[in-house]
Amino acid sequence: MQKYIDSFQRFLKLNDQQMRQIQQVSLQIVLLVIGLIVLNWFIGGVVTVLFGFIPASSVYAQWIPTLFKNFLLGISGYVLFQKISNGRAEDLFLSASRDFIGYPHWFVGTVVGLLVFVLLIGFLFIRKQVSFVDITFSTTLFVNILFILSYTWIEEIIFRGMLQHCLAKIHKLAAVFVVWLIYLIYVRWFSDGSGFNVFYGLFLGLITYWNGDILFGLGFGFVWRLFQLILGWKVRGLVYQKVLFDFSLKNNDILLEVADLDGLPITNIVFLLLSLMLLASISWTYYRSRKTI
Repeated sequence: MQKYIDSFQRFLKLNDQQMRQIQQVSLQIVLLVIGLIVLNWFIGGVVTVLFGFIPASSVYAQWIPTLFKNFLLGISGYVLFQKISNGRAEDLFLSASRDFIGYPHWFVGTVVGLLVFVLLIGFLFIRKQVSFVDITFSTTLFVNILFILSYTWIEEIIFRGMLQHCLAKIHKLAAVFVVWLIYLIYVRWFSDGSGFNVFYGLFLGLITYWNGDILFGLGFGFVWRLFQLILGWKVRGLVYQKVLFDFSLKNNDILLEVADLDGLPITNIVFLLLSLMLLASISWTYYRSRKTI
């Protein structure tokens, strides 16, 4: 085994310190994955016991256990990461720069998420690709908001949080792309056969690279899903739909091939452009820092 490790080290031209760092991070990731699998299994069993009295036919049986499990798994995962990372889990929420252009990261993420959504919807309205169908008041709005919070919480703390922060110890920018690819596999696996946003994970990964924590992603992801839900479009992971308004998307346009916003080619184009802008800004900042040395 040591022979292969030495060959790997020579191939990548790594010194002993870099090799030890890679081994340490690899061990942390393995422990995180095993820990999350065990926690998911254990919490799932606890939830089943706690809420087993709810009749299977009841609507509560469909969402109370899932909500409880998601939030509990996120908190347990945070504690696990705190132990494995030697007390650095707070970095997920408290970066070196506590604010961004004078405002907290979660607030900026919320505002940017709203702006991106409004611009996309405005584009679709101008092209007459969005039409109002009906107002559908539903009692599931609050439940779905909790679902959105729980799914956003789980995704951000695991992907842009634990995994990206661990891999960043080896190479900060490479960690963004590795976690993005892992996130793509995850999203594709749980996409329910619908379209999905290829560059959403890359955009949030680059933002996390830029500001150091996951608060922007939490605010952005929540608002992004919330307004899709309000307009009655499919949101990945949610059972209940059309909770307030009912808008339809025409799919007779090359930019509009599926009936949910996340899967639209135009949405992917927007997030690709946002990601390229961030990459350009990161590259320029790096170039300027090298120039001043």
